Amino acid sequence: MASDTIPRDILVAESDAQSQAHLLYVLNKEGHRPVFVATGDEALDALEESIFDLVILASELPDMQGLDVFKAYQYIKYSHLTTPFIMLSSGGAAELDEFAKFGVHSIIPKPVTDDSLLATIDALTKEPQVAPAAQSLPVPEPVIPTPSVGGVSAEILHVPLMDFEQLERVFSLYPDRAGLEAITDSFIAEAEHGLRKIEVNLVLNQVQNAQQAAHALKGSAQAIGAVSLSRICSYVETTDDHEILAVRQELLPAFREAVSATIEAVRKRVESRKRD
Repeated sequence: MASDTIPRDILVAESDAQSQAHLLYVLNKEGHRPVFVATGDEALDALEESIFDLVILASELPDMQGLDVFKAYQYIKYSHLTTPFIMLSSGGAAELDEFAKFGVHSIIPKPVTDDSLLATIDALTKEPQVAPAAQSLPVPEPVIPTPSVGGVSAEILHVPLMDFEQLERVFSLYPDRAGLEAITDSFIAEAEHGLRKIEVNLVLNQVQNAQQAAHALKGSAQAIGAVSLSRICSYVETTDDHEILAVRQELLPAFREAVSATIEAVRKRVESRKRD
């Protein structure tokens, strides 16, 4: 470890075992704290759950392209500060141009040399990174849907937020405090994970995958009495691909609001029960 090296928390998304071993050796030797994942989905989960100083991302992962992971992260990140990404490229000049077009912070061709990797890490982590200008989808600001924004919001606004009788029936199955907290935490985790799955897949134009995630989330929403969340899940599940993509900019904030409002309502009900 160089005397002036500052240890960094680094997420590494790489499925190749030999490349993993090499990166682990180099990063550990330099004093960094790497966390390894093997798929794009695992990388997005890790970025949602933890804060990293930097991400090293292979251009090819088993479940998606590295660039798709980068685009999805850029889209759902609500800050002008963003985690810098290093893309490890196994392609040619066309692939490098594609990464640069979408604003990837740094690109290193494989095979990766130790000096090149460490110098790039040092350069990218010295200063806070501003989200790069890139040819990607604009990030929508989270907003509370209003009747004026059209049909998608009507899917939420024209039904009650919760069926509290159904919620109480679920709670009655867990009379002890630990059970109540467990079922609540389970629903919140499913709702947040389902929302991210839907967001990512809609960003990547993978409507069928988003519809599958909406179907799974709808089941959890119905079970706990989340009426508006269930309704908007049904909207995604049953609406034509082209229409979904056409209203995506309106749909995603509406989805976030439905999940947020539902989680808040469930938490308040739990706290009320604890006081009784």
